[in-house]
Amino acid sequence: MNILKSNIQLLKALENVTITEIRSSADAEHFSHEYQFSPDQILFTPSALSMMKTSTESDILYYFQDLFLLSILVFRLNESFFILGPFSTVILDKIDAERLLKANNITNITTTDLLLYHNSFPKITKERAIQIAQALRSATEPDADAFEIRDRSEDSFSVRTEIESERSQYIKLLERRYEYEQDYMSAIREGNTKEALNNYQKLQQDVAYLKRIGTTLENERFGAAVLRTTTRMAAIQAGLAPVVIDRLSSKNTVASRNAKTIEAIIATKEELIRDFCKAIQDYRNSSYSALVLGVIYYLNHNYPEYFTLGDMAEELGLSKSYMITRFKAETGTTPLEYLTTLRMKKAANLLLGTTRSIQDISSMVGIPDSNYFVKLFKKHYQLTPRDYRKQRKV
Repeated sequence: MNILKSNIQLLKALENVTITEIRSSADAEHFSHEYQFSPDQILFTPSALSMMKTSTESDILYYFQDLFLLSILVFRLNESFFILGPFSTVILDKIDAERLLKANNITNITTTDLLLYHNSFPKITKERAIQIAQALRSATEPDADAFEIRDRSEDSFSVRTEIESERSQYIKLLERRYEYEQDYMSAIREGNTKEALNNYQKLQQDVAYLKRIGTTLENERFGAAVLRTTTRMAAIQAGLAPVVIDRLSSKNTVASRNAKTIEAIIATKEELIRDFCKAIQDYRNSSYSALVLGVIYYLNHNYPEYFTLGDMAEELGLSKSYMITRFKAETGTTPLEYLTTLRMKKAANLLLGTTRSIQDISSMVGIPDSNYFVKLFKKHYQLTPRDYRKQRKV
């Protein structure tokens, strides 16, 4: 019996299931007190347990399920009577709980209390529970054959069939959603904005299995996070540079967080799709490698900030010398030369399009020292910023 107890303790630790020996009426009463939630749970009454104990055959494993869809297995080992469970083979939600209470005409229990009670039990399949019981017998009585299974679950619950039917529909919906996700990811990898948006709309419409929780801002934000993850995965597969993926994803995260309405969050999702498809199209149409495109993207989006090439290389996960060598080999210029030209072009646009001071414009293009900015600008355009503004501005 010590071996049996050790095996039971081991299974409890590994599988998170309870296996209880019922030796006397006191054990039956204790089990009932521990697990019976409602007087309507006849299966868990001391009298029902005692009846099982006296009628259980030694080579048969009996499966029972009560009105709250909680299950137990009963069996004998070494002539002793055991109960495995209770456990649950389904996950209930509020609608399921309401239906169970209504089907059994129970009015003194709230759906919240039923859910708390039901969710306190381990969730395992009937098949897995049977495997555990069979394994316990094999380890305890190695010469014995496997248990014969007899299903004694109460099949009078029409609600059980209804719930299981719904869950089957949910599985089909999830399978269909998976297909839509695969089509969506394929469109993103191709940079096909129209197809990506089309498949996104299918994903949005095909959410019948989520209608129970309703549509709220937080649900939509969660949906946006899921869409970002799916889109990022497709973009990685497409070969888009990590820095581009991170920046576009971060941009959408902020936009989604700041959105105040469901419609605004949906708009950020569509913008995410367009941004990623545009970036992937640019990548596919470019003769540059993903590494160089990543550097270009970084420079184009960070030029207003002051940073060194060492800072940029570290953020991109590259060595500075390797980054410079690869960039020049593909573009014919260095990252610093590209950045300087970019900043001068942006400064020229600001000089002609605004009345900002030279100092302000210098800071706006990432050059905090205005004197140095004037020197760079004159070298590039052969005019000081002030003269450039006077001669070019109409």
